[in-house]
Amino acid sequence: MIRQNKQYFIYHLKDNILIFDVFDYIEELAADYVDYCFEWKIVKDNFVSDKSKIIKGYLESHIENALLVINKRLIESNCKILCYFYKKENYNDWQSFFKNPERFIKVSKSIFKKQLPNFVETDEKGLFTDIKGTFDNIPCLIPSGEDLEFILKNKKKLR
Repeated sequence: MIRQNKQYFIYHLKDNILIFDVFDYIEELAADYVDYCFEWKIVKDNFVSDKSKIIKGYLESHIENALLVINKRLIESNCKILCYFYKKENYNDWQSFFKNPERFIKVSKSIFKKQLPNFVETDEKGLFTDIKGTFDNIPCLIPSGEDLEFILKNKKKLR
C-alpha cells in the first residue's frame, strides 16, 4: 500500500518511532493558505500574498495544531518522534497560486525546524513509502534498507 495524502504520520513498530513527514504537511498548509488568502482577499492577479510577515503569521497560528497532534500521538503511543523533511521536486496544485512557491517552503521549513522536536532534513529520495496495515489508526511502515539506515542513523538523537 502507498501512503495517501493527509497521512503525515507513519509508525515504525519495531523501534516504536512515530515518523512525521514535514514536507507533506507543509504542502497541505500551502493549499490551506491559498484558500485563506482568497477568503481574506489578499490575492493579486490570481497570486496569493508571498509576504513573509503574512506567511509567518499564518503558519505560526497553525503550527500549534501540529504540535498538539504530535504531542497527543506521543502520549497515546508512548513512543519517540522523528520529524523528517525531504523537499520534493514536484509540488501539488497549490504552487500555481504563488509567484514564488519556494518562499512559502523556506519560511515554513524555518519555522518547523525551530518548533518541531527531532527535526531532520534529508536529501534521500523515496523514504518511507512502503506501508502495510495500521496501528492505532496510523499507517505502519514496512522499512526498506534505506529506511532502516536512515532510522538507525537518527535514532540516537531522538528524545
